[in-house]
Amino acid sequence: MYNKLIVLSERMRHEGALLGGQLSAESLQQALQEERAESISQDGEIIAFGALWPRERSIELGSMWVATEHRGRGFGSTIFGRLIARAPKNTRLFLISHNALIVHLALKNSMQEANKENWANAVPWSASCGPCDRLTETEKSNCPFMCAEKECRLFFRV
Repeated sequence: MYNKLIVLSERMRHEGALLGGQLSAESLQQALQEERAESISQDGEIIAFGALWPRERSIELGSMWVATEHRGRGFGSTIFGRLIARAPKNTRLFLISHNALIVHLALKNSMQEANKENWANAVPWSASCGPCDRLTETEKSNCPFMCAEKECRLFFRV
């Protein structure tokens, strides 16, 4: 299985919107072992994957990925639904994405979208933008990418 995760990790790294720190074969394996991840395999190859990542009293629904050649067949929706069901009900669940499909799935699953006024109250700032490398720490509170179309959109489960 670990060899499959190495291949998955490499394929996921080519997706520009996914965070690199969450894409190592080791972190993917740990998420699977701790039952914080879902995957779909076909012909012995992982073709869809998603994971829940613990973040300061919250859980991030992240690392959503479907192999390019398998997109449009509902695999992402399946993984998304399984992760929503797996997330503890008493913990804040959030995701940040600009991907139109992920935005659609978040809204379809009754997640609320944060705006600039309630962003910091939806999840801790460091949980959502700590890894952002586009801005200095002092610039992050006035981030022009926050809540912008095709940029960082935050969704959370109430």
